[in-house]
Amino acid sequence: MTSHKVKVVFTPGKEIENLFLDEALLMNLLPRNSREELGHFLDELYKEEYDNCFSRYVEFQHQFSDERKGKAYSSTYRDLKPSFDVNWNDRGRRHNLIPGKSSLAKLRVFFRNKYNINLPTSFLVKRLSEIGNGDAMELVSSLYK
Repeated sequence: MTSHKVKVVFTPGKEIENLFLDEALLMNLLPRNSREELGHFLDELYKEEYDNCFSRYVEFQHQFSDERKGKAYSSTYRDLKPSFDVNWNDRGRRHNLIPGKSSLAKLRVFFRNKYNINLPTSFLVKRLSEIGNGDAMELVSSLYK
């Protein structure tokens, strides 16, 4: 992105919040017989967020991609939808596409109300380290040294 004169700034909150929405991590927090209900909750959460997330993705691509500048939004939309949908439908990657802060807040309420489990950041960091997600752990360890 720097070649396109776009400065990338990583903020710990954004990455951390989205990492905590990883479905593998969340499923690991519950006994097997409770996971189906969590899966339904997550599917509904993503369904609610789809239009907003795709619109922001198209807007970002249209604004910052030299290839897309000056093209009609309808072309950008048509070109990007298939690849966006592949990522959106991938349960291992889709958590990177939604607004982390608001989604994590909804998830915390769900866990508290449904399972009587609180999800403080320290607890989620610890559990994330236990499942051994390499990329996630590299980021978490660099932030919490």
